[in-house]
Amino acid sequence: MNNTQISELGCTHYRRKVRFITPCCKEIYTCRFCHNENESHELDRHGIRELICSHCATIQRVRTTCQKCGIRFGEYTCLICNLFDNEDKAAAPELNKESSEKKDKAAGCIHYKRKSKFVTPCCSKVYTCRFCHDENEDHSVNRKEVTELICTSCETRQKVQAECQNCGIRFGKYTCLECNLFDDDDKNQYHCAGCGICRIGGANKFFHCERCNMCLPVQLQNGHRCVENVSRANCPVCLEDIHTSRIPCHIPDCGHLLHRTCFDQLLQSGHYACPICQTSLLDMTQLWKYLDNEVTRTPMPHEYRSYMVDILCKDCHKESTVKFHVVGLKCKQCGSYNTCRIKGPPCPNMQNQEGTEASGSEGSSVDHEGEILTVEEEV
Repeated sequence: MNNTQISELGCTHYRRKVRFITPCCKEIYTCRFCHNENESHELDRHGIRELICSHCATIQRVRTTCQKCGIRFGEYTCLICNLFDNEDKAAAPELNKESSEKKDKAAGCIHYKRKSKFVTPCCSKVYTCRFCHDENEDHSVNRKEVTELICTSCETRQKVQAECQNCGIRFGKYTCLECNLFDDDDKNQYHCAGCGICRIGGANKFFHCERCNMCLPVQLQNGHRCVENVSRANCPVCLEDIHTSRIPCHIPDCGHLLHRTCFDQLLQSGHYACPICQTSLLDMTQLWKYLDNEVTRTPMPHEYRSYMVDILCKDCHKESTVKFHVVGLKCKQCGSYNTCRIKGPPCPNMQNQEGTEASGSEGSSVDHEGEILTVEEEV
């Protein structure tokens, strides 16, 4: 094998004259990236103890030069990281930049793009984020209790900080050491001291309401209904936490929060009232007009036309007495049909009933025992 052939040895990730014997599965790979792309598990390169010279195929312990043929495995050699490379990365800035961008893009998980992993304090396992942990374990992790992390670039284990103490890489373009949050995606993140967590969307677009104890859009600053500690409760539909949820919330006029996805599911299922207070979630004016027409076109039987019923409106929260109708009971105060009956079953209107009896007494007489007889029966 000539020098030209030797210089071409390596893989798509590194140019080197050596291959590793992996300690995890005893397979032979040129680098850890080649291993990770072909296996179902990851390789810790710090655990590698044996290598094979690509020139003479001699198996030997990790070292800088071959113990048999004396060839140097890489122009750059680091025995701490078990790294060998024949490419001068400083002499090829564009190639180095492309490789760095590719690696940065791959760093992270489906939830966050970051260059670090957490050592969880609860089970001492390594995960990229708290969501990855919670999806794979039977318990939840409190990210504010995390004290150690691992750099994904040089795999150095260290205390939680913004930059790696070994290679100097920044773990995330957005960093919050209060929440132990690192993210390379620009989501206009900001930390709210009142909520005690980081939120997305931009600090200039939200304000913190002290009574509601949550961040709300600035458009609602002078026109929302305050509900004390509203976000500290669970969503009334899915019963999941709202305050720390990554799912956007919907704020109806009543002020009770629910997840936007849960709100959409309610409407698709034909439920238009708040699950907590039963107030209408939407402007129901068109539906009320439709029900008005249905009441007009559906007259009640003669014997029920004078029946009245006491109702409570769930929209204006006022009581009223209205005519009973099978289509719906309309509130006299606001015109809503979002009502319920109170104070017992329907009963006839006594004034109308007395008027009917008075008009009918001209054609009848009463016998000595108090029975009402018609004129025809007397004859």
